[in-house]
Amino acid sequence: MPAEWFCCYFSFSKYQQRLSYDLLSSLARVLLDGTVFEIISSLREVQQLEERNLSNQRMKLVNEHKCKMA
Repeated sequence: MPAEWFCCYFSFSKYQQRLSYDLLSSLARVLLDGTVFEIISSLREVQQLEERNLSNQRMKLVNEHKCKMA
């Protein structure tokens, strides 16, 4: 997201609280840095692994329950 768009969106949106230019500039700089995106990407991977693990656990329990009912 371009820094100019980000600053304009938050400066002119009637639904957002006005933020100082310095704060907006710092936030835009951090977003453009790439570190935030790397962290988010890593967290997404962890979430996907956890969801896959939970799904596998659920399927195992469902199958065990079906075997007991048969």
